[in-house]
Amino acid sequence: MPFFSIIIPVYNVEDYLSECIRSVLTQTFNDWECILVDDGSPDNCPQLCDEYAEQDKRIKVIHKKNGGMSDARNAGILAATGEYIVLLDSDDYLVVNDALQNLYSTVINTNENIIYNANITLVSPKGVLGYDRLIIFKDECSIFDFYSHWRKKEIGIIAGWSFVTQRAFLLDKRLFFKKGILHEDVHWIARLLCSSKSLTINHYQFYAYRQQREGSIMASMPVKRVIDKIIIIKDFLSFAENNNSPFCKEFYYWRVVYLWNRAYIESFNFKQNDINTCKKNSERVESSTLYIILCQL
Repeated sequence: MPFFSIIIPVYNVEDYLSECIRSVLTQTFNDWECILVDDGSPDNCPQLCDEYAEQDKRIKVIHKKNGGMSDARNAGILAATGEYIVLLDSDDYLVVNDALQNLYSTVINTNENIIYNANITLVSPKGVLGYDRLIIFKDECSIFDFYSHWRKKEIGIIAGWSFVTQRAFLLDKRLFFKKGILHEDVHWIARLLCSSKSLTINHYQFYAYRQQREGSIMASMPVKRVIDKIIIIKDFLSFAENNNSPFCKEFYYWRVVYLWNRAYIESFNFKQNDINTCKKNSERVESSTLYIILCQL
């Protein structure tokens, strides 16, 4: 059984996929498997996946009908055999060759279910910038402290790939990604953090995140982005109402207010048809409910 299972969903990223896979192949730490989930990609990615699998037996390929990022990640999690799950988007890459070795050292020193990679490298048309978002913490951190700094905007970018998780923990808590929505990371991260009391901070260089990529899903589909925020709001309200933890209630309500605010701002330039579509999806989220939430924060 490998120590790390690296899950890479693949869809229409022909120009970036090789760099992503090579960043795994050149790691000094060798106890890993890499699962490439071809999510019905229409370009040459399926062939590239098969070619890399032929070169290295640690690379496995799943070819499936297109189902979106959540479905692809879930397929990878279910197929994984490693002790810990690493999420890697196919247009990003591991930034240094000893990223997995340093991550391994962090994991075995604390044996936590969740590891947060605080050191991120941003890759954009403006250049490359690397920084540690939680340098104030040592290796271990309570979920409440993590939440407090996040709420004060002292952490920065948080995405699904920010977290490395124990596979048994994910399966036991049934922490799969919600299918069919954008902002799947927002939905997953909240449930992940509310399932644990602490996490480990990895301060070593690890992940390179490519910003403002042309053709990315999150750069398009403005109406669906708002509708899916409303879907997540509904789920979070339900989670909060059915959770006995005061912290989890506060956490979910805080994310509801954030999502509602973002949905409101993003809808400013909508046409009437777009507005009507969003109204149909938001009719169950009453303004009185949001008022009560605001009073609690």
